[in-house]
Amino acid sequence: MKDRVLKLIDEVGLYNTPKFLGVSIHKVFNMINGVENLKLDDILRFIKETTSEIGGVALHEINEEPIFLKKTDEEYHEIVHLGLNKVVVDVWEGYKYQSHGGEYGISYYNLPEDVFKEIFDILINVYDDL
Repeated sequence: MKDRVLKLIDEVGLYNTPKFLGVSIHKVFNMINGVENLKLDDILRFIKETTSEIGGVALHEINEEPIFLKKTDEEYHEIVHLGLNKVVVDVWEGYKYQSHGGEYGISYYNLPEDVFKEIFDILINVYDDL
């Protein structure tokens, strides 16, 4: 069963697999013995398909806090928007990081794996509500 479901994920994507099988996405995870059996490309495709369905989303619009990316002595970087191919990162600087220093985009491929998986977890919850 596991191998057949993983093959289906390869063919139609994780986004469409639950619909194809008529089960919840959590049931799909059970069928493949957990999300750890997904390839990063499967997760990225799911992220792209989900953000495409919702047109990208600011984290505050789905009641999520910004996602910490990195911090230096001068700056604090946090992800605030999930787009189709990249995230938008706000940069905070100054005393206690109270001044907005700008923003930039970064590809999902260039995110640390833990951040990438946090985004995946957030979008699983969004998917449940679609």
